[in-house]
Amino acid sequence: GETLEQKLQHQGTFSESLVKEILTNVLQAINYLHSKNIIHLDIKPANILIRSSDGKPILIGLEGVFKITEFENESQPIIIGTPG
Repeated sequence: GETLEQKLQHQGTFSESLVKEILTNVLQAINYLHSKNIIHLDIKPANILIRSSDGKPILIGLEGVFKITEFENESQPIIIGTPG
């Protein structure tokens, strides 16, 4: 597929219903990550892949995430993925 950024460059603006569908799916993915105490640090059109088989958005760019863990009653960020 293409990233949302590429699709916007080729297609131009999206319909309101398509924007709502994309946002709903991306928010479900973010909600899942948050349920695992993982925070995506780089959500942008270039990190949303539109799957060619069914048009569903997939959140990519997971090198920009960190996980919150409990250590001695304080939240300590642990970087997951490639720094920078």
